Amino acid sequence: MKKILPLLILASSLGQVQAQENHKLLRVGIAGLTHGHVGWILGYKKNEVIEIVGIAEPNRDLAERMSKQYGFSMDLVYSSLDDMLDKKKPEAVTAFNSIYQHLEVVKACAPRGIHVMVEKPLTYRFDHALQMEALAKQYKIKLLTNYETTWYGSNHKAYEWVHTENAIGPIRKIVVHDGHPGPKEIGVGPDFLGWLTDPIQNGGGAMIDFGCYGANLITWMMKGERPVSVTAVTQQLKPDIYPKVDDEATAELMKRFYTNMLQRGMTPTAALRSAQNSIRQEPQWRAPYYWAAFTMQGEYRQVIKPTPPKARPPYVLIFAGAVLLLLVGVVWQYRRLRRMRTA
Repeated sequence: MKKILPLLILASSLGQVQAQENHKLLRVGIAGLTHGHVGWILGYKKNEVIEIVGIAEPNRDLAERMSKQYGFSMDLVYSSLDDMLDKKKPEAVTAFNSIYQHLEVVKACAPRGIHVMVEKPLTYRFDHALQMEALAKQYKIKLLTNYETTWYGSNHKAYEWVHTENAIGPIRKIVVHDGHPGPKEIGVGPDFLGWLTDPIQNGGGAMIDFGCYGANLITWMMKGERPVSVTAVTQQLKPDIYPKVDDEATAELMKRFYTNMLQRGMTPTAALRSAQNSIRQEPQWRAPYYWAAFTMQGEYRQVIKPTPPKARPPYVLIFAGAVLLLLVGVVWQYRRLRRMRTA
């Protein structure tokens, strides 16, 4: 049941109560079939709430395979999102393409007054998020981000313990553990895996993909209070399976970090923040994948001053002077002997 709850909430937020009284279903379009979560919508057999009126998917082979698996007609499939929107006129669209394509979906739907739900994360770049927000406000549509963990009964029970039943006292610390053996290891299909392991197409890499669950849950648990900072830690890497780790970006980030701290006298926290801000200005390292996973530990407020060179002890200078005098004496004696032989 949890798998269809996002659309149930979307339907409710769009005035579906009135539509149900008129025995009308919410007309839903699907943008893309590559995201593995699309099966939750396609596999939903009860039609009390939604009606899938159109699907936009340029990969005809993928659409045919999904059609056979879930039993929908290929007459619903369009190769272009614009064609599907104009001909089927859905009231809402659910985006199940790559995270990078979310902005394209909102750009197509918002001017037509069509509400949008995307999979988490919202997008991979902050400027994309701002554009999506502006479009939603300009055209007065609802833009929702679906976090699967929002619909877990256990999370709602924890919320009740804290805010309704007062069963565990005030929150002092929350640690969220998320993960699985890896997309390839759990059998993610090739169409999904093709962009899921791309740090830009999938929204910033695995740290963002999984870490956003915790950030979302904790913000909800704190009743929308804005976090001061967000930290994620990974316990393992698999470079043999997932090789898209950019060591050059890390090396450059560390170079700028230590330059800020040791040469400019910044605190470690300020030095890291400045290094991250400068790295993200580089076009090839703009994605959070390259710079967002670093955080400070330990004495992060202390300014680390460069150690001045130690003064040379006097005996070193005396020894150097003696050596120099000895060399001068040897050269003088050598020239004196040559003059004597030639005389």
